[in-house]
Amino acid sequence: MNYEEYLDTNLIPYDVSKQTAFYQGAQNMLNDDDVYSNIKWNIYYYKRYKAENYLLYFIMIICVLIIILTIIKNLNPFFDDMAYSAIIGTILGLSVIYISYLLWNMMFRDNQNFDEYNYLFNTSDSSGSNGKKSNVNKCSPVL
Repeated sequence: MNYEEYLDTNLIPYDVSKQTAFYQGAQNMLNDDDVYSNIKWNIYYYKRYKAENYLLYFIMIICVLIIILTIIKNLNPFFDDMAYSAIIGTILGLSVIYISYLLWNMMFRDNQNFDEYNYLFNTSDSSGSNGKKSNVNKCSPVL
């Protein structure tokens, strides 16, 4: 028995109706709004938790670095208190600035799409008194 005869005898007959039904079911599932909203929320929470984990890992690395510097200070008699205080103060100061930046960044993220920012600015409030959008370039200069 050669290869072609084996394929002819052992292959399942091709049924187009089953494949069409499968693709129609998949298309119906993708058109369902609940599926899209679930996917969107899963992506949002994945990115949010990833940003939060990054913040916590950064804090843990800073704590480990401070512990290592404290151990070096206690074991080394030539490492004076002034140098230790300057190094720790610099590390803590830069860390507080960076952590504040990360928290500020996470705070102003959109609550539906984590990749976008929400600056709490309503564009409908930016119209002039006559209902038209104001344009700064069309204003006459003040002399």
